[in-house]
Formats: sequence, C-alpha cells, structure tokens
Amino acid sequence: MTILLLKIDLSFFFAVFLVWVAEWKSARISGMISSLPNISLIIMLFIGVEQGVEFSKKASVYSIYGVLANLVL
Repeated sequence: MTILLLKIDLSFFFAVFLVWVAEWKSARISGMISSLPNISLIIMLFIGVEQGVEFSKKASVYSIYGVLANLVL
C-alpha cells in the first residue's frame, strides 16, 4: 500500500512541478520538460523496486521502444 501512495505522490508532484514551470517560467519550457522520457524513469524505478533489479535491467532495454512509440503517436 505504501508503494501505491508513493506512486501517486510522485506523479502528483511531477504534475505540480510542470504547472509551476509553466506559470513562472514558460509554457514552452514546461512542454519540453514534459516531453522528455521522465515518466519512463519513474516507471523503471518502481519496476525495480517491485520486480527486482534483474527484471528492471531487462525491461529498461525495451522502455526505449515504448518512448519511441509514444513519439510516433
């Protein structure tokens, strides 16, 4: 249950950070930050915690393909 709350908190604070950057700096900079594969980093962190380091190593290779597929859409 604590991992779920950590995931929710981390996602919430990331979204709040992007809104803060958009309001105080520039919407363009916020958009550039949000388009980076930061979400992939968060996902791989939690996969490593939940499934183990070996699984995370193997999954990280394929996360690149997921980011590329996201760019195409």
